[in-house]
Amino acid sequence: MNALDMPVGVLWNGDPALVEDAAKTLTHGRAPVGFGRLLARACEDAQIDVRVALALANHETGRFAYGGTDPVFSANPSFRNFGGLKTNDGKATFRFLTVPLGVLGLVGHLAWYAYPDHVAYFCSPLYDPRHFSWGHRAQLRTVRDFGNGVWNTGNTYAAAMERHLGPIVEMLP
Repeated sequence: MNALDMPVGVLWNGDPALVEDAAKTLTHGRAPVGFGRLLARACEDAQIDVRVALALANHETGRFAYGGTDPVFSANPSFRNFGGLKTNDGKATFRFLTVPLGVLGLVGHLAWYAYPDHVAYFCSPLYDPRHFSWGHRAQLRTVRDFGNGVWNTGNTYAAAMERHLGPIVEMLP
């Protein structure tokens, strides 16, 4: 399957230990300890493909070197923001208090874009600052949808996700 056609909302039961190893390997050890395990569990709860969530985190954090590609995103490890989520007004980068809250915010935001209704307890504005009460977007079906106005207005975002997914899918088939 072409990575661009990979579904976002799918239950992929990745072993949390394998996801942890992949996160450490692909980020040269820069991902926070436990990040992969937390991500695997949250993705399972929200029915989000953990490989897609890991690709998004790697893209937004510059593989945890914090050299993100979005000029608006002020990537900083102290923000614990692995998805480039903005504040409610969209003017600043949201700061999560802990790594687990940052992971839940990332996966909750993916679920808000992928599903018409809440799918996990963290699929809410309490965990995702951009999880607006007027309803879920429910437009993020495949990796291709990360561009062209669904997730990001740029037409290169999906291609960046595809680049990050290649090595992830090799490690987590």
